[in-house]
Amino acid sequence: MPTNFLSQQIQTVKLDFMWDRYLPVMTKLVSHSASKQLAKFLCSLPCLTTITMEGNLYLSDDLITELSSLAAFSQIQTVNLDFRTNFDKAVKELSHSASNQLANFICSLPCLTTLEIKGNEYLPDAFFTELASLAASPQNPYFKEKKQISLLQAWSARKDLQQKQQLMMISTHQKPSNLDMPSTSGTRSTQRRTGAGLYTRILIFFI
Repeated sequence: MPTNFLSQQIQTVKLDFMWDRYLPVMTKLVSHSASKQLAKFLCSLPCLTTITMEGNLYLSDDLITELSSLAAFSQIQTVNLDFRTNFDKAVKELSHSASNQLANFICSLPCLTTLEIKGNEYLPDAFFTELASLAASPQNPYFKEKKQISLLQAWSARKDLQQKQQLMMISTHQKPSNLDMPSTSGTRSTQRRTGAGLYTRILIFFI
């Protein structure tokens, strides 16, 4: 059966970049040339409507960049991204440039109707800021119907919560003690009883 015929029948592609404990450990990412060829293959499939990418432990920046450059020629309607943790492996955060290119890829898909991102809390802020800045111009159905708003609102709410938590931590660490409280003048003498039954006198001088 000719390869060309097979490629015309492919409607769904799943790319698995997650770590598998039952397989040998991969030591390197897909090469630059292989990434370009894979992206070219995916975006040239005439009937491909759904693409799923799980994990990003072995996802190369080259693949995302190449997908972004070729997205306008694809027929992809549904994009499923899953960046959740994989067993005990630490999550690898996408680089700033890869985050921008991923957002550009999504916004450049002319037929996009559905976008699902699981584990989007593991995506850098660069992805969301780029998506927000590009969301006004795409002509695909997804952005025309403003479906990205809920995704961006969830990210914004998460950022606000993180900032509040950081401010609370800073406030807790910088909370002044009673010794730092100002007073007008004079000298105050206090006494406290120690565990041995003795008295310790503490003199606090105020200037």
